[in-house]
Amino acid sequence: MKTKKFVIALLCFIAILLIILLLKMKGVIPTVLPSSLPSQVGVNLKYSSDDIKNLILKGKETFDNMDNVSFDIKRSYGSMHYYYKGNKIKTIITSSSENPDLIGSSILTDLDQEKEYYIFDDSKLITVTSPQSSYQIHQYNYSNKIELSSSPDSETKFEYLYRKDEMIDGKDCIFVEEVTFSKENDSYINHNKALPQEKVMALWIEKSTGFIIGTAPILTDQESADVDLLITNISFGSVRDSDFELPSGYTIREK
Repeated sequence: MKTKKFVIALLCFIAILLIILLLKMKGVIPTVLPSSLPSQVGVNLKYSSDDIKNLILKGKETFDNMDNVSFDIKRSYGSMHYYYKGNKIKTIITSSSENPDLIGSSILTDLDQEKEYYIFDDSKLITVTSPQSSYQIHQYNYSNKIELSSSPDSETKFEYLYRKDEMIDGKDCIFVEEVTFSKENDSYINHNKALPQEKVMALWIEKSTGFIIGTAPILTDQESADVDLLITNISFGSVRDSDFELPSGYTIREK
């Protein structure tokens, strides 16, 4: 009799779980989280959300410890080469399908002198301004979001959902989906689930370094994508002072 009651109870429990799962899949049960902390997205997968955050922060720490780094960024419409050394940053346009005349032109930012030089190769012109913009290492964009959203009072939180292992640019990476939660009243709403028609960001993160190698906009739950932005040829310690020298024979115009 006891065995029979146990089997009946077990079957009822399984039936209830199946009903809950079906309701969630159909959106009847809303994806709402308590205000204290979002659920650990992907906690039962190969990489939990916390694992992925720690990997991104590890990549940032590596960049923080190096004041000499260069890399290329490639996109469908063009590519650029970046130099960082101390308080100097230089960006060179290496290809451009939209503005081929700009290939070879560059922006040099000197934070010590508080000057920014726009160097145009086609017109042999250098325009000098106070620093208006400078490219921030892509890694920081995501690590800063993680750090800022870790506060209990943060209105927005980010989790990361592991999708699969994938090789890109010869590097062993994990492909993950960024999940955004916004605070509404006393709960956090999962925007990826609430707005499945809107694209979210996917990241390719190198396992060994934590570097974000690539990004792409995807639809929620999309299992694969073509890389939209690829960071490649990362090199530490190879940038020279001469890389920041202004070319001779150019007209200099102060703004």
